[in-house]
Formats: sequence, structure tokens, C-alpha cells
Amino acid sequence: MRKKMLALTFVLLIGVGVGAIAGLRTPSLAVSGNAPVEYKGATIDGDPADWSPLTTRIPMFEAGDPTKDNPSSAYLRYDCKNETLNVLVLAESGFTLIDMASAAWATVEEPAGNKTAPYNGNFKLYTGASGIDGAPPEFSWIAHDPAGSVTISEETFAVVDGYEASFSIPPGSYSSLVVHAEFAKNIVDGSGQAGTTANVGFGKASEVTPLLLECDSTEDVLPDVTVAKDAAPTAVPETGGEVTFTFTATNNATEDATIASLTDSIFGTLSGDGDCQIGTVLAAGASCSFEFTKLLAGDFPDKHANTFSAAVTDKEGNTDTDADDATVEFTDVLPAVSVTKTAGTSSVITGGTVTFTFTVRNDSLEPAVIDSLTDSVYGTLPGDADCKVGITLAPGASCSFDFTGAVVGTPASSGLGFDAHVNVFTGTVSDDDGNSASNTDDATVTVLWNGRTPGYWKNKPANWPSGMVVKVNGTDVTITTGTLVKQSFSTVPAVCFKNGVIDLNADRKDDTLLASLGYQGGSTLCGGVQILLRAGTAALLNEQVFADTYPG
Repeated sequence: MRKKMLALTFVLLIGVGVGAIAGLRTPSLAVSGNAPVEYKGATIDGDPADWSPLTTRIPMFEAGDPTKDNPSSAYLRYDCKNETLNVLVLAESGFTLIDMASAAWATVEEPAGNKTAPYNGNFKLYTGASGIDGAPPEFSWIAHDPAGSVTISEETFAVVDGYEASFSIPPGSYSSLVVHAEFAKNIVDGSGQAGTTANVGFGKASEVTPLLLECDSTEDVLPDVTVAKDAAPTAVPETGGEVTFTFTATNNATEDATIASLTDSIFGTLSGDGDCQIGTVLAAGASCSFEFTKLLAGDFPDKHANTFSAAVTDKEGNTDTDADDATVEFTDVLPAVSVTKTAGTSSVITGGTVTFTFTVRNDSLEPAVIDSLTDSVYGTLPGDADCKVGITLAPGASCSFDFTGAVVGTPASSGLGFDAHVNVFTGTVSDDDGNSASNTDDATVTVLWNGRTPGYWKNKPANWPSGMVVKVNGTDVTITTGTLVKQSFSTVPAVCFKNGVIDLNADRKDDTLLASLGYQGGSTLCGGVQILLRAGTAALLNEQVFADTYPG
């Protein structure tokens, strides 16, 4: 069976009494009365500075045997107010304590005949695993400087200078207190070989003076106040939001206390409310609360932090104060922008110009700077004096500018007419935190042309659209080169008819649409009709072929 190369060191402040291990020596040190105990509190935080100056040193011998080494010593403080015993263990020069949590503990035994749990010597009232949570039992190692470690029987432990601990225990007489720690025998600062040790337990209650924890019930009870401050919500947008702070003061003393002051590090003197203000008397154990609402704003990632302080006094004029703080974070408000683009006309003959209007609106809750104004066709846009790159827009503000550009048609893939002109406007803004936002909008302009001439359609009959049907007086008429004029146009004056036919080119035939494209016109009524029919036939064919790209 493997042995741990460890040594146990502890102090018996009061004899163990019943259950002591037989055969071990009685310590030569008899602790008398209250001598080892200093009556004041201590902070368990791993820093023994608040124990200075040290009071009575209580040696801790290897295996509890005063004839052996004294690797460490213990110091005691008793807090009557909180009924808490505080323990400080410090290594003696030349000895190395280690952070074995299971071996750092204390037990207490009441006088014979009254050995109730946990004061019967069988319960560890703290261990190295107790930790710090604001209420006893608490425990904290005291780090060694420089840091070091030792390996004992394949286990590695940190070298420590000792520990601080506390546990609850009421005033009274106790027949034993055992304080325990672990050291690496013959190891100084982590080098050398470890030795073994004997078991724990020694002494007889009849041979030592009991530990007496006495608290004078007639001593002045000092005021004791604790305060709390809470914020709701704990985060608001950097542009601002309302926060409600709740302030609470609690009288922890056993007698009444009067609120003497309520102050805040940012908001100054606080008025409180009807039952929680300066002059309010808090009974023992009582508390009171009040609220305060404030609009807070700031810059991300800053935080609003303020501290609440309260002071109370008792009837003897003693004073106690406490403070608590609250933090409200400012969350980043991201920029938001919307842009619009409108065209001054919905259609233009190819090569013509169009005036576009561009608008930028800051939709965020904080100022935004225009970083870029671009167009997918015209590139970087210059803007104007109050709407260009570098301009700062207030929250909700907008600006606009005009830009005139040429619109040149792009031939459609069908070979007929032009594609619509579509250009996209992009506006980008940024805030003071370097965040940016963009938005886009487009405008569409139909690109027109002047159509094909009557002469083109007269000389290119093969290019006439096939399957063209128009409705004349409610009747569908199929348009071909041989379709008669009188079928296609219903309002030809009767004077232009001869024997029921339209023969305006005098070829003694009923004129077709193809024939109408060759009309010469003239100064008479029928000459004017020829001009209109020639243009009308060409327009009919252009409309069919070019659709929306042909001007109405």
C-alpha cells in the first residue's frame, strides 16, 4: 500500500477529551482562559494583512506532539457581533505548507455531557474546500511568493504560506479546538524529500484549560447598516433611456438606527420617499427602499456607474455607513439609412437627358455622416452643397440633390427596340463608433426611338410582323401586306371612295396596306387622307414590332 509522503500539523487549543487517541503525549502548552483569542473580526480573503499586529501565537506541532517540530502556528479572533471564530494559520520559517484541501480543517468539542453536533469533535467546521461566499464557513489559502509546488507520491501540491478560515460558533466554553494543516516534511520552498507523519489527536480535557469565548452583553451595541442599489434595466441604448434605481437600507443591529444620510456619487443627496428618507428610524433587522428614475445617455462602449451610500446613527451617537454601486451599460445604436431615386420623366428618346432626384434619410437615433453616394450607371455622384459626402445628418433628417445624365438605349436581345434604362443609387452613412449602413433604390426609364419609316415598310414587306391582328369596329382584322385599307381604317371619308373601293393611287384596284405606304398625298381632302393613311400604316406596324419602346 502506497504511503503519502506528508506530515500533518495541527494545534490543540483545548484538550480533546473523550475519543483522544491513546498513547500520544499531553502537550506541555496549556492555553489559559481567553489569552489566545483576540476579540475582533477578520476578513477571509487570502491576505493576512488585517491580522497585523499578530496576537498570541499558538504553536502547531507535528502529529500534535510538542516534542516534535513546530511547522506552523495558529492565531484566533472571535467576532462577538457575528458569533464567528476566525482562524489564521502561518508556516514557520524553514517549513513548507501545502494546499491539501481535505487536510485543512478544524473541529470543536463541548464540555463533557453536552457534546451535541456539530460541537462533538466529529464535525469539520471548515475545510479547504469551503471557499468564500460571504457567510461562514469560509476558507482561503495564503499564496506563497514566489509560487512553487511539490510532488509527493505522484501527487502535486502548491506551496502555500498558510490559510485563513472562519466558522460560526456561539459564545461559551469548549473543551477542545483542533486546528489542522498539512506540511511536506523536510521540504523547504519545494525541494528535498517528503517524510511521513503520525495520526491526529492528543491530550486530555482534564489537563488543559477550556477555551472560553466570552462576549459582554452590556457592551454598547454599535449600529450596522448594509445598503443595496439595483438598476432596471441594466442596459440602455447609447442615445438614451430611462433607468429606475432601487435603493435599500437595512439595519442589521439589535437596536434601532436612524438614517442620517442618503447620497449618490452622481445624483448627490437623495430625497428618498415617505418611509425611507433622512430621519427615518429603522427598527432592529428592518429595511426600507425607495426608487429614483433618471434618463441616461452616453457613448458606447462607456458605462454609467454610480455608488449609493447611507449612514445611520444610534441613540448613543455611534455611526455606521455602507455603500453599493450599480452599473448601466450603453448599447451600441447602429446607423440606419434609406435612399430614394426618382426620374424626372418615365421615357426618353435614346440619347436624350433625364434629371434624377436622389434623397438620403438618416433613420437612426444618432447623427450619421454621408460616406458615399454612387450610381450604377453614372458612378460617384457629386451631390450638392447640403447633400454630399461628409455632410452630417441629424437623427430623422434627410437631404436631396438632382443630377442630369444622358440616357442611351441598349439594343434589346430580341433585336427590336431598346432595353429599359435602370440605374441603382447607393447611399452609405456611418456613426461615431465606425459602424456603417447602406441602402439602395433604383429608377427605370423607358428608352424610345422614332420608329421605322413608311418607305422601310414599303420596301421590306418580308419584315412585316406575322400574325398581327387588330380590332376594327369590334371585328378582328389580320394585318398582312394584302389587307385592304378600308378593312383597317374605318373613318376614311366617303368622298375618297370610288364605286365602293378606296383607290387613292389610281391603279383601279382596292388599295391594300402595302399600297398605302406609297401614297403621295396632296392639297385636297383625299390628298390629306393619303398622308395620314401612309403614316398610320407605318405606325401600326411600328407599334406591333416595337411595343412600349415606340412613342405613342
